Amino acid sequence: MAYLLTFETALLDPSGESENPHNPIRGSTVLDWLRHNCFSEPLRWTEPEPEDWGWYIDVVDGEDSFLVGGVCFENPEDEPSDSHEWLIQIHKQRSIIDKLLGRNRLSPADPVVALIRDAIMNEPGFAKVEVEEDA
Repeated sequence: MAYLLTFETALLDPSGESENPHNPIRGSTVLDWLRHNCFSEPLRWTEPEPEDWGWYIDVVDGEDSFLVGGVCFENPEDEPSDSHEWLIQIHKQRSIIDKLLGRNRLSPADPVVALIRDAIMNEPGFAKVEVEEDA
């Protein structure tokens, strides 16, 4: 299960990002924004890393670990625009035992999920914010 957030904004500019060596997909800008705006103790945040589907960071909250992915949707054929559409996906890392027994599932009430969701929903420069739980 994943928790997905999409939004549009002109506040984040992906043009200065490092190249993703796996695929020409941008997304580290939104993860840097999250790390800066959602940082709170005792959470530990890693640096953004490239993946073939975009970029990700790991967020550790005590015993819980989350993978947070970021993607900027750009179409080179579109007219240049200051506004971009972004996707953030949150996955909770679970042990095989947890998966088999149905324990420790991702929940909108997880502190990391709530922190990220609230930061995005409360940012006045973000528009068309949508939240979805993907089974």
